[in-house]
Amino acid sequence: MMQPSTVTVYVRDQAAALAFYTDKLGCEVRRDDPFNATSRWLEVIAPGTQVGIVLDNGFDRFDESRIGGFGRIF
Repeated sequence: MMQPSTVTVYVRDQAAALAFYTDKLGCEVRRDDPFNATSRWLEVIAPGTQVGIVLDNGFDRFDESRIGGFGRIF
């Protein structure tokens, strides 16, 4: 059975989402790299798992209707 390595969650504010996932849920930062002037590739991982969670703010294609939803699964 194939298991995803990364899932995407759409967020309005990457900094607030990062604080929530790390401070409240105990996730660790797997990757935090600049993507462009307003976004970064921000990926966290929950303790005891191998699946990364990308906190995606739309990378300049912000769409309010996607907030809180899931996107790509790799």
